[in-house]
Amino acid sequence: MNMKAIVLVNRILCLLFIVSFLSACNEGLDDSIKEDPYKGGKTPFGIQLKDEAPSPESANPEDLVEFKAVGLENHWNPDTKKAEFKFFLSEQEVEVVNVTESSVTIRVPKSISTGSSYIEMEGQIFYGPTLNILGNVSVDKSYGLWRTQKVTGGVIFNYLKGDNLDNACYILGEFTAVGPHIEWIYDRGGIALIDKQGLVAPRYSSGFGIGHGASSFVTSEDGYAISSRLLSMSYVNNSAKNILLSGYYDEYESVENIFNITVLKNNVALETKDIQLPRRLTGKLEWKKVPSFNGGTLEQVLLSFATSDEQVIAVGNFTQYCRNDYDNSFYEIIKRNYKEVGPIIRMNMAGELDTEYRVGKSKPEGEIKDAVMDKDGNIIIAGNLSAFDGEQVFNLLKVNTASGELDQTFKSNIGSGVNGAISMIRYNTTLDKFVIVGEFTEVSGEPCPGIAVINGNGTLDRTFIPREIEGGKISFASLLDLNKVVIAGTFSKYDGVMRPGFLILEADGEAMQGFNVPGQFSGQIYQAVETYATTGFKGLLLLGDIYRFNGETARNAVMIELDF
Repeated sequence: MNMKAIVLVNRILCLLFIVSFLSACNEGLDDSIKEDPYKGGKTPFGIQLKDEAPSPESANPEDLVEFKAVGLENHWNPDTKKAEFKFFLSEQEVEVVNVTESSVTIRVPKSISTGSSYIEMEGQIFYGPTLNILGNVSVDKSYGLWRTQKVTGGVIFNYLKGDNLDNACYILGEFTAVGPHIEWIYDRGGIALIDKQGLVAPRYSSGFGIGHGASSFVTSEDGYAISSRLLSMSYVNNSAKNILLSGYYDEYESVENIFNITVLKNNVALETKDIQLPRRLTGKLEWKKVPSFNGGTLEQVLLSFATSDEQVIAVGNFTQYCRNDYDNSFYEIIKRNYKEVGPIIRMNMAGELDTEYRVGKSKPEGEIKDAVMDKDGNIIIAGNLSAFDGEQVFNLLKVNTASGELDQTFKSNIGSGVNGAISMIRYNTTLDKFVIVGEFTEVSGEPCPGIAVINGNGTLDRTFIPREIEGGKISFASLLDLNKVVIAGTFSKYDGVMRPGFLILEADGEAMQGFNVPGQFSGQIYQAVETYATTGFKGLLLLGDIYRFNGETARNAVMIELDF
C-alpha cells in the first residue's frame, strides 16, 4: 500500500470505532433520560406568587392589599402572625398581615413608590405583579406624545412656550421625526410645535411654517456624519416677535450658509432675503436666497438670547466667529470671513460682530457645560472652569451682559465656589434662584452632594438640604414656581426610601410621599415645563431622552398631572 491508502484506511477505522462506541453508550442509558428530565417538576417549597392584579390594583400608603398566591399557608403562623418568608414591594420589605390558601395580604408602607412585588424564601425569589401607589402625581396618558405620537431619532433638549398659542409649545433637540403617521418620517430637523393636547402640528400648517427644519453636513474626524442639534430658542424683543434659534447646524429649511445661529419669523420659518451673485464662469447675475442673519460661530452655541436693545448674545466653547462675504462671492461658492473670539460674543440683528465687546479678554481655562440668562438679562455660566477672563473661578460665575465683565458681587458671594464640575444649571425667573447638579460635594464650603440651590446673587440657599442619595447620582434638577424641586437621575434611594430615579422635593429637600409615587424611571431629563395637563389641572411636561417613566415605556416626553 502507498502512504495515501494507509491514511485513508486509518480514518475509516477510527470513524467506525466512534460510531460503535456512541451506540453502546446509548443502549446503556435509562430510557427516562431520553424524555424531558424536568417534566413533572414542582415549584420549590410549593410556593407561587401569581402574576394577577392585586386587590385593589392601586393603593394608598398603609392600605391593605391582597395578592393571589399559593403554598404560603404552610409557612405562616396564624397565632403569632409570623411568616417564614419575606414580602417585598418596590424593593422594600413590607408587613405581612394575613395568609390563606390562595392569597397573601400585606400593608403598604408609609413611604414607598410604585413597583413590583416578590417573595423571598430561603434565598429563592418568587416574582409577582406591580402595585400602583396612589398620590398627587399621575401620568397623563391622554397626552398625545404619550398615547398616540412619538419623538424618534434623537433627544429633546429645550422648549419655548408659544406666543398666544393656547398653552402650546415648541420643542427642539436632535430628533428627526415626530407624530403618528408615515408622513412624519420626513425630516423634522429638531423642531416641532406641540399643542395643549400633546399633538404635533402638521408641517406648514397654520401658524407653523417649518417643513424640514435644521440639518448639518458636518462630519467628525473619523468621517461619521454629525446630526444637527438645536439647543436654545428665544423671542426677540420686537413687534414682529421674531425668534432666535441656536445650536449646532449649518442649514435650515434647505437654506445653507448658517453658522449655528439664525433668526426665524414668528411662525418659525426662516427669515431670508434674496441677493444677486455672479456665476463663477459666466459672470451672469442670478438671485440666491440667503439667511437674513449673517453671522455666527464655527462651534456649537449653547445659549443665545436678544437683549432689550435687540443685540444678540451667544455663549459657548467657540473660538471663531464666521460671516458670509457676499461682496466677494460667487453664486456657486460663498466666501467666508473669520475672526478669533472668546466664549461670549455680541452681534446686531444682522449678525455683525461687535468687535469692541469683551475685547482683550483671555480664553477660559476649562469647559463651559451649561449657561442660563437671569431675570436681569445677565449670563450665569457653569461647567468645569478654573479661570475666566484671567481671574480664578470655581466652576460657576456670572457675567454682566451690558459690560461683558465678570460680576464681582456674585463672585464674592459664591466664595470658594463649587468644588467639582457642574453638568447642568436651571434657572427660575420667578424665584430668582437656580439649581446646579454635577460632580461636586461642596458649595461655598457647605456639604452639597451633587446638587445645590443658589440664590440669584450667588449665595447658597441653605434652606435646601438634600438627603442621602444611594444607588446612583442626580443628573437633572429644576426649580418650579410652586417652590418645589424636581430631580431625576440614576439613583435608587433618597433619604433611605426606594425612589427609582424621579422625585419632586419640597423647598427644604424633603421628599413628601404624595408627590413621589411614580415607579421606575430611566433616561435623562433636560427640561421640566410647568403647564397644564389635558384635564385642565396643573401639569409638568418632562422632556429629554426618556426611556421609561412609572415603569412604562416613554417616548422622550411625559406629561404628569399634579394634584395640589
